[in-house]
Amino acid sequence: MKQLGDKAEQGPAVVNVTQPPAEGAQKLETGFPGLDVVRFSAALMVALYHFTYVGPDRLGPEGAELLRAFAPAQPITASLWIAVQIFFVLSGIVIAFSAQGRSAAEFLRRRALRLYPAAIICATITLALWPKPEWPGRYVRSIALWPIGPWVSDVYWTLAVEVGFYALVALALAIRGQRGVMRLGDLLVLAGASWWLLRIVNFTAGDPLRPLIDVIQSADPLVMLNNCCFFGLGMILYEWRARGSSRRSAALIFIAVTTCLAAVISTWRGFGFRSAETIVATPPAIWLFALILMVLALRRGGRAQRQSPVIRQIGLATYPLYLVHAEVGIALMLLLQPIGAIAALAMALVGVLLLVIAILFGEQLLRKAMVHAFSRLGSFTLCLSRPPR
Repeated sequence: MKQLGDKAEQGPAVVNVTQPPAEGAQKLETGFPGLDVVRFSAALMVALYHFTYVGPDRLGPEGAELLRAFAPAQPITASLWIAVQIFFVLSGIVIAFSAQGRSAAEFLRRRALRLYPAAIICATITLALWPKPEWPGRYVRSIALWPIGPWVSDVYWTLAVEVGFYALVALALAIRGQRGVMRLGDLLVLAGASWWLLRIVNFTAGDPLRPLIDVIQSADPLVMLNNCCFFGLGMILYEWRARGSSRRSAALIFIAVTTCLAAVISTWRGFGFRSAETIVATPPAIWLFALILMVLALRRGGRAQRQSPVIRQIGLATYPLYLVHAEVGIALMLLLQPIGAIAALAMALVGVLLLVIAILFGEQLLRKAMVHAFSRLGSFTLCLSRPPR
């Protein structure tokens, strides 16, 4: 396993929970606003993880000094990488919901309109602030959401996993429609359970299956097998909310939760934390608490209701917050270090959130341009498909 700081909702879960209303309709939307709150909280958790545990010490003596100031909080903040696994469950829920009634092409179009504007803006800001070696390739890979890095920021690795998940959902839609999407959740859970069972058996037996595991991992550059149980759990939770409980769904949820906990504990072991920094129970406890909040949000949501504009903006802000927080926030903390570590942390969070507000406006403009481009492309394709007169 690699550290989040090295390879870094997942963000977060990275899609909006609510569908836009039809043209001319009242602003009553069917969604799960509680999930937006969970998702925004997860983004703040990732920010605290980078600001207080893995980020500043990469930047020389000043950064190391800043990091030492947060030592009392590190038994907790060192476990906040778990927010990425929270993002993946959220993404499973949201994508199962947003894929309803969509063709594969429409699903991919909506995902592109959701992801690319912020990726382009945030990658540009990050590159301007922290130019890195071989920056042209990093920048192109980042704005294209290319699944293989390196990117302008390590946090983009989760987008590669998300894009792989979206590709599977689009394939399921193309092959079997909505039924295919629901069955995809089952397959992801069972694939994840099989993978982690193999790894656990190998570990307890003294690593005799290492060659087989290495071959499988080399064929899975997006580490989908490590994370597919989280996406599958989210999809099954949505199906449980939409269709009601059954023995099948209860069994799959049990298998998924057990597998996810095994994945979380394995990730904790792979990070190589010192016992003084964190304990093994902390990440699973945080993840289970977030899972309970997601279940409660599912039970309370799903009805046509007037959405709170504040909650909606919180949901929309999560994605750009996740993409820019690391480089921008750490730069602000180092700049503000003379006022004290805690004050620098607070001001860095405020500064990043203000930047995110500006990014949201830029996203809207870029998204409109993309919608216009898609419209023109659709008209051009339609013209080409018409028989000549």
